[in-house]
Amino acid sequence: MIENFENIQPIAFRIVKNVVKQKKFSHAYIIETNGYNHSLDFAFFMAKEFICANLHFSKEEDRKNLYQKIDSFNYLDLKYVEPDGQWIKKEQLEELQKEFNKKPLLNNKKIYIINHADRLNISASNSILKFLEEPEEGIIAILIVDSIYQLLETILSRCQIIRLVNKKEILKKSEMETLFEIFDKKNFPQQENDNKNFLDQIEKILYFVKKLENEKKNILLDTYKLWHDTFHDKESISFAFTVLLLYYKDVLNFKCGRDLEVFKEQDSLEEISKKNTLSQVVEKIKILLKLKKSLDINANSNLLIDRLILEFEEV
Repeated sequence: MIENFENIQPIAFRIVKNVVKQKKFSHAYIIETNGYNHSLDFAFFMAKEFICANLHFSKEEDRKNLYQKIDSFNYLDLKYVEPDGQWIKKEQLEELQKEFNKKPLLNNKKIYIINHADRLNISASNSILKFLEEPEEGIIAILIVDSIYQLLETILSRCQIIRLVNKKEILKKSEMETLFEIFDKKNFPQQENDNKNFLDQIEKILYFVKKLENEKKNILLDTYKLWHDTFHDKESISFAFTVLLLYYKDVLNFKCGRDLEVFKEQDSLEEISKKNTLSQVVEKIKILLKLKKSLDINANSNLLIDRLILEFEEV
């Protein structure tokens, strides 16, 4: 194995392990590579995990022999497709479907990996779509593409997406775990407010986040309208920062494939997630934690939001 995925791709690794542990297999997965060089190795790692999920090995040597068969393309229930020239052609998928009409020879799962799935020509795209629309028990597709936006929406909607991160975005596993630990141990206070101002404040905060992410420091001139007319005392500002922290935590949850905790109905989470790398989300959470702490020790609350905007701009 070229890469140690537990350390290099901890989030995607965890997703695959959870699928195997819970035995809740989707019939199709898309690996979004984001320029990561060993995405094909990760696809074969997934295939090994899925194939071995129901197998019991009396000797470790038997597992290694199976892995070697998979790596050398000699495992009969695993098929690999890549472009023939510039494109993946309909004939390649017809051959794949013909092979998969046969019963599994070695296991209860048959897996096919399509590398560079963005190079499916029109006929091939329609063929794979039909394959995905009528999934057969025990057949799992793994499609590899640099960006999910290179695929048809109809294909995307039928697949579970696993996002890999480029090495520039990779965080140390210990840093990621520490960040989640901070949240898990911290009991954020809830705003005790029985009137409609509570929902109005939440709505105002989410609107502020959207403007901040889209317009960055350009919103400095509008901070009174966007912020200060609603959050003008220490208590309300502290509450607002709590909400911001919880919101960006759910952005982090979204990027990591974890369950959303607070903002489950917010479509904006996906939009904000796409605008930020994993590292950027983490840095923004650190800024929010730092500024909230400074508020707690009586920093100038009026200048706090300006600092937030400027520091977010530098991330």
